[in-house]
Amino acid sequence: MIFDMTDYKNTIKSLAEFLDLMEDEISDFVLNNKDADVMDFLKAFSIEDDKLLEKNIELVSLHSTSSIDDCKSLKEKGLINLQEAVLQETPLKAYLEKKCIQINLEEKYILFKGKKFDISEKIKGYSLSDEEDHKNTVIHKFYGDFQVNGFLYHENVVTYGGNTRDRPEILLDLARFLNDRTIEDDWTNHKNKQHYILKFKQPLNFYTWFTFPGDYEDSDYGVTEDNLEYLDSEVIEAKVKKWVINRSMDVIRGNAYEAFSYVHPDWKIEPKDILEFMKEDEYLTKYKIYCDY
Repeated sequence: MIFDMTDYKNTIKSLAEFLDLMEDEISDFVLNNKDADVMDFLKAFSIEDDKLLEKNIELVSLHSTSSIDDCKSLKEKGLINLQEAVLQETPLKAYLEKKCIQINLEEKYILFKGKKFDISEKIKGYSLSDEEDHKNTVIHKFYGDFQVNGFLYHENVVTYGGNTRDRPEILLDLARFLNDRTIEDDWTNHKNKQHYILKFKQPLNFYTWFTFPGDYEDSDYGVTEDNLEYLDSEVIEAKVKKWVINRSMDVIRGNAYEAFSYVHPDWKIEPKDILEFMKEDEYLTKYKIYCDY
């Protein structure tokens, strides 16, 4: 089943379907028990782990992107990770080529206007220069944080600090590293640029463990990296689903601001798994968000 916790209405509906409960009884318990967590919730409705394992979940995320081709490439290729986005024939790769930027991820260097920039190893130290810090950020983006990221929920995706409504985040990092502001600005000011929020679904195990972080190793819900080494897969699945329920309770109470999702680095979101393409104004209207910008 599709589990959507991106807003109140979808969260209540998803919880009711997942747990075979009525929407009213869910909202009554959650709103009348302000300090209750998922364990209290499951106990109140006599729900055991076996019940949580009965249904498979495809969890919904929102993804913010700035497009200069009206999402044509995304509709054809799906959502791909950053490494693939600079290697395959994409609007981002074409844009970088026009900027005389060639990225060699295998040999770990960037060519920019005939000059070679090494990105093979981060610079270590406590007092790094801006130049060194910018290099480390680029290396991190290409080799550490290159997976498809999204939000399980967000108060307002448009206000996300990465400013993905204006341009891909990597363009800011490259502009700083290569000391050329036009690398970022020319995309931001592109005549065809539009901000889209995509809604996609993926099975729980397509997300990384740190999408569902436990507060500590023996937490009742959520997981830690160590848990993956010794816990049975069904125990992990139950803990992850409890985390989802607990965060859903926050959404219902109106206490949720944001929760990031991280797809496994080497996996992509197929076009069939992108449920919706929303322009910024369509997203704001649909999610009933008022903005004064």
